Order: sequence, then structure tokens, then C-alpha cells
Amino acid sequence: MKAVSFVLFACVLAFAPLARAQRAGVINDPDGFVNVRAEKSADAAVIATVKTGEPFTFECENDADWCKVTLKSGKSGWMHLSRIRLHFTEKDLPTTEKDPTGESEIEQFARGRGLNYAAVTRRAARGDSKALKQFFSLAQDADGAAAESIGGVPTVVYHLLGDEKFAKFLLAQPLPYRMMVRNRILSDGLMPPANLYLSRHFPQTAKTLFQREMGRLVFAERSLCDPQSLHRRVGVERIESRACGADREEDRPGAIGSDAR
Repeated sequence: MKAVSFVLFACVLAFAPLARAQRAGVINDPDGFVNVRAEKSADAAVIATVKTGEPFTFECENDADWCKVTLKSGKSGWMHLSRIRLHFTEKDLPTTEKDPTGESEIEQFARGRGLNYAAVTRRAARGDSKALKQFFSLAQDADGAAAESIGGVPTVVYHLLGDEKFAKFLLAQPLPYRMMVRNRILSDGLMPPANLYLSRHFPQTAKTLFQREMGRLVFAERSLCDPQSLHRRVGVERIESRACGADREEDRPGAIGSDAR
């Protein structure tokens, strides 16, 4: 039953509705270009072509396979969702300049931990391992208004970091931390289905976060939380994590379970 619950949680989150809002995108296609169609069909007339590295804006209806794209030229048409990768620049990161209106909630939260939120976030996006740990811990622990303030920023950070560097960072982290990061990024504004988006555009990261072996260790961790567990009695290695706490990530509504493929 637990395994079924994990899968159901994964499906609920992975197919959560995508708000209809303009976002920036680039293509991700091995051919180096993607056609823009006049209608929502692969048989529709080609009205433009987008090449690798050319940013555009797009918006998608909930659960739609095709998205309305607008090119820099002003021409608009339709592109299949699978070809679109979110696009960010450092301008999408929090600024180190002081806001005359005062600190945001997440800045206050970070300062309470002795951290400069903007500086940590920018270092994380450039691949600083210590800053990445600090940043995702902030994203995990923030609640209320602070959680709202940091919403969407994890997605910006690892897109700027790139698949190879992000996967390398994750592989160096213990399992509980990887689980936490996985849940955080899957609930942070990706296009549904979120796990499929990662497998298409961040294949190394997806392999790190969704490998089948992780599922077995997740259940081992859950067993360790049970004082009567057979696993504990036979000496399964104890894994120190917040997973045994009352606010364990997998137990929260909408959290991702193991092996969400």
C-alpha cells in the first residue's frame, strides 16, 4: 500500500495544473531546431523555425500538449510542449541590492540563520557546493510567507547551473538530502508532467533522483522510523535524516514518493 501511495502522490504532483502565464523558453531538440506551427498539430503548416539558443515566450493551457509561443519577431504559433525547456538568466535571481521597501520574508528568514539570501542564491547558481546546500535547506525549511518568497527560485538555480553540474552535486549528497531536493524541485513550477520534464531536459539529474535503487532505500528509511521494525533489529544501517520526524517530506500533501516514474 505504501508503494501505491507513493505512486499516487507522484501522479498528483506531476500532473498538477500549469497556470496560464507567459514564461521564457528555449528549445531542446537534437536536430538543433523546432518548427512553429500554425495550429496545434504536427501536420499544421510551418510558419517559423526556432533554433537552439533562441529564447521566446510561451504559455500553455492546463494539461495541454501544445503551447502558444511568441518569437522575438512578434510572430506567434504553436510548439509541442516536449520541445520546450524553461529559460532563465541571472536577472531572474534575487538581487544583492537593498530594496528600499525593506527585506522580504525569505531574506529575513535567511538572515536569522546568518545567511545573505541573495548572495547564497547567486553562488548556488554558479555551482558553489556549500551555497547549494545552504540554498536548498532554506527552500526546504522556509514556511508561510518566506516559502512563498522563495517559490520558483530553486527552478531558476538549477536551470542556470545545468544538468551535469547539478547531477554531480546531487550524487555527492546523502540519500535523505537528495530526496528533499527532489521533492522541492518537483513542486517548484516545472511544466507537467514534472518527472518527464526532468528526464527530457535534465537526464543526468533525473537518473540521480529517480533511480530504482532509491525506492528500496526509502522504504528502509521508513522502517528505521518504526521502533518495532525488523530492519532495525537486523541491523540495517541507520540513516540520520529528518525523514523520521513528524514533518517528513513524503508525508506532506503533494510530496513525491520513491521511484516516481
